[in-house]
Amino acid sequence: LKIAPPLETPPSEENVDVPNSQTLVILPFEVFGEDTSAEGMDQSRRVGLLMADALLSQLWSAELEGLSLLGRASLNAYGDSADWMDLLARDLAVDLIIEGRIVMQGEDVQINARLLRSDTMQILWSETIRWNRDTHMPQGEWSQAELASEALVQALQLQWGSLMP
Repeated sequence: LKIAPPLETPPSEENVDVPNSQTLVILPFEVFGEDTSAEGMDQSRRVGLLMADALLSQLWSAELEGLSLLGRASLNAYGDSADWMDLLARDLAVDLIIEGRIVMQGEDVQINARLLRSDTMQILWSETIRWNRDTHMPQGEWSQAELASEALVQALQLQWGSLMP
């Protein structure tokens, strides 16, 4: 009886390691505004999640070379852990993090986004965009988040090649 060796299946595109690939996770943006009520805080949390999701969608569409994205659900297990950055780097092999802040004062909005190395927390890139919601943005939080994230991704694309090893 002769036993044939197992057939080797070619690796799928999903599990092939890309050389010099960087894994990125986007944290929910912190939102600061004038409403500090419980309802206002819930609204702020929702806006921060919307901004992170819109940015993730825009980055996915941009197809930046050597960038691997992790979804927001990958962060759920880490909750309020004090050492979540170390855990992200260890457990999920995260190389890069985008964090940000949204400041709303009346109709004026300012969004700051920063790209950080997960191992050193060194800021590799930062961008700030400002607008007045009445005059420069469409109505609806999702539309505003999409336009803001599009502007941030365009700014990041301009510098992407010089940021990667």
